[in-house]
Amino acid sequence: MSHLNQTGRFDNVSTLIEYVCTQPRPLSTDYVPVCPFPYVNRGWLGSLEGDDVEGAQALQLKESDLYDISMFDTDIVFDDCSMRMSEALGSKYAMKCGMYFLMSFIPTVLSCSFLRTMYLTKLAKNKGKGKKQSLNMSEKMCILNIFIGFFTCILMIDIDSYNGFMHLEYWRPIFLGLVGGAMYHIMVMLVTNWVGIIDAAMSKKKPAWSENFGLFTIVSCYLVEIVFGYLEFHVGPSSHLEAASNGNMRAFKYLYTSLLIIIWTAIGIRYGLKLSSTLKSGAKDGPNPQLRKIQKYIFALALGASLGAMQKLVATPKFLGKDLFRNLPPCSLKGFYMGPTTTFYILTLIIQWSIVYAQQPGKKTFRSGVTSAFSKVSTVISGRSRRGSVTPSMMQMTSSTSERSTRNSSVSSSTGVSGLSSTSSVAPGEEKA
Repeated sequence: MSHLNQTGRFDNVSTLIEYVCTQPRPLSTDYVPVCPFPYVNRGWLGSLEGDDVEGAQALQLKESDLYDISMFDTDIVFDDCSMRMSEALGSKYAMKCGMYFLMSFIPTVLSCSFLRTMYLTKLAKNKGKGKKQSLNMSEKMCILNIFIGFFTCILMIDIDSYNGFMHLEYWRPIFLGLVGGAMYHIMVMLVTNWVGIIDAAMSKKKPAWSENFGLFTIVSCYLVEIVFGYLEFHVGPSSHLEAASNGNMRAFKYLYTSLLIIIWTAIGIRYGLKLSSTLKSGAKDGPNPQLRKIQKYIFALALGASLGAMQKLVATPKFLGKDLFRNLPPCSLKGFYMGPTTTFYILTLIIQWSIVYAQQPGKKTFRSGVTSAFSKVSTVISGRSRRGSVTPSMMQMTSSTSERSTRNSSVSSSTGVSGLSSTSSVAPGEEKA
């Protein structure tokens, strides 16, 4: 590999450092690796605390806002790529991995505990009846949260793949694809449930189109995230360059998921507005607080998902026909703990903790208000049935829906976290950009 011949490419260590550290971050399209990933030159970041001014002067490094020259000293060995990036960062990398691991592990364990409580409660209610019930929305949300947390915790062990444990070109894109697909799964599940609440109240059954399109979206998003996330590192010139990914593969992934985000956002807004309209038409004393809550959920879904889709669409032209480099050697600690490279993980944590907050069994959280909102919908529709606009059978079906939502909060969880479904639409694109 001639591009790894540092002596042939650079005059001295200083020019090597300046080449690596002046690359655009977090994403570069013109970088040619100087060491096999995840290795750097022996002695890289030799003064991690940033206090070796004399070493920087000896290297004659130019002052720059792009990197911290005081972190480099004369101990860097030319043509010696025997140090992992994690070693160069020392305890700071271990601290970063541990911090994010813990923040993901706690909501995962809590979701396991909540799921057990829900199961025991359901078992006690069905004791002696021999009746097997399907999973309600709260249980599904907890299961998905455990799924996300499990793979996220594995990723957090080697969050940037600097240690070589989480292989950048194999396991990492697969696990990221599973987590990203689960986020789309949450969004689709919530919106589908929302559609079902409105249409089932009017036509006595859930619409088949939303169920079928939802299943198609979920399966295809998992496949696209995993397959194309893997192909990024194994198709075209990127397969011959360390830590490079194929821009065309990423562009297709972004375009596909953006299209689905836009479609499901439009569906969510349409049915959310129908729900608000139903509540408003039945309000005798002016707008009620439950209506305002639902309107906030609609706004959060529209804003978050639209921004996520826009971000993907704007970035796509930059990727076409190019090799992308994201995991460049560290040159400073600026944005190390919380920056562009951790955006995906931060959004994942927000989703995990939001689900935990919304699904607390036996606790009076904001989902109680949402349950009340849907009870209000049932009341309004029941009132219309007395005026002849809805048949008694529809009223009976809607009332039973309200009772189920109050009993196990399945409906409340579907709306109570509808805002965070929009957040999930941003995550996959950001980290893997």
